[in-house]
This record gives sequence, structure tokens and C-alpha cells, in this order.
Amino acid sequence: MNNEWQKVVRMCRNCGTATTGFRNAKGTVKAKCPHCGAVSVSRMAGRRHERCDTYLPEENSEK
Repeated sequence: MNNEWQKVVRMCRNCGTATTGFRNAKGTVKAKCPHCGAVSVSRMAGRRHERCDTYLPEENSEK
């Protein structure tokens, strides 16, 4: 099994800024946007299915 973390570059779903996260051995990627602070978590659910969740920072969630 490969223990190396893989670099993943994505676009922030909130503001469009490029973010960088790392895929761990379980297939989970976590990245925080440096511009707006949104946190994106994605998990591989199957061979062709990836679940992506985006969590907005506290100050943006009430608006």
C-alpha cells in the first residue's frame, strides 16, 4: 500500500480560488481556502463516486 500523500489542486466552490489539499491513505482530501476560509472535504465513496462537502466559515453561514 502506498503511504505517500498525494497533492490535489481544486477550485474553491465558494469564491473560485485555487486550493491545495492532500489525499491520505483512506482517500480523504481536506483543503481550506486561503481567500474565504471555506473548508472542503472530499471522500472516495466508490470507484467512480466522490462525495464532496463544503463548509463555510461562521461569519458567512449566517448571511
